[in-house]
Amino acid sequence: MGKTVHIIPGESAASSFRHALALAGRDDEYIVFIDDLSGGPIASDDPSVRINWWNEQFDWPEVQDNILTFWQNIVASEAKIVVWFGQFSARECAFRHAFAWHFRERPYYVVDVTGQRVPSHAGELTEPLKALAVVRPEGLASLLGSERAVSSQEELHYRSNWTRLLTENTPFRIVTPAGLVSAPLDYFDPMILDQAGSDWKQMAYVIAHVLGVSLAPYRQVSDLTLHQRALALVDSGQLLARGYPLNMRACHIKRA
Repeated sequence: MGKTVHIIPGESAASSFRHALALAGRDDEYIVFIDDLSGGPIASDDPSVRINWWNEQFDWPEVQDNILTFWQNIVASEAKIVVWFGQFSARECAFRHAFAWHFRERPYYVVDVTGQRVPSHAGELTEPLKALAVVRPEGLASLLGSERAVSSQEELHYRSNWTRLLTENTPFRIVTPAGLVSAPLDYFDPMILDQAGSDWKQMAYVIAHVLGVSLAPYRQVSDLTLHQRALALVDSGQLLARGYPLNMRACHIKRA
């Protein structure tokens, strides 16, 4: 059997995947895609556009190197490529689309965790999975070797959808029953305002509750992104802030 390289979207999923390989006694390699393509500009092939967007939004220097080298490393690899993702995660679904659009050099394989039930820490089967990021190492270990080949029809579907999303180039991409679609910059703002309410609440508490609301049934957004939107609502006067807004635990907010 030849060498296998697993492609993992997101650092949290990568941490669990590393433990899964150890549990299974496998020495496969894996490459992490740090960028989150469910948010920010995607129309340009120039990596500096994504890098500049990340630098404007978040303090995460590791993203720059990942954006600059990820696709080059994948194309240069001669190993069997296995892409992992879940269809109910906007981040993972966006990455699946982008991978199909970028990688056309040779056939590859996928592990779609959506709807699968895997062993839990207690040994029982989990509820049907929605996203790779929530699967524990023992569950991931059970899925090693379950990859399937990608059909040409599937590739055409993802590439055509991603082409449309590239053209629309909106601030967000979200998962819906119809698949991945574009969303405007203020898409999550009503959820933040609703959870903030008219009484002072810790910003971290509000963001945690918005994450809970947005998880039903899809994993749409990260806490970092919601924090940025909360800051924008403070700047626009729709939210009042007491404390230090850049630290969500050191700030309280309420609707103006």
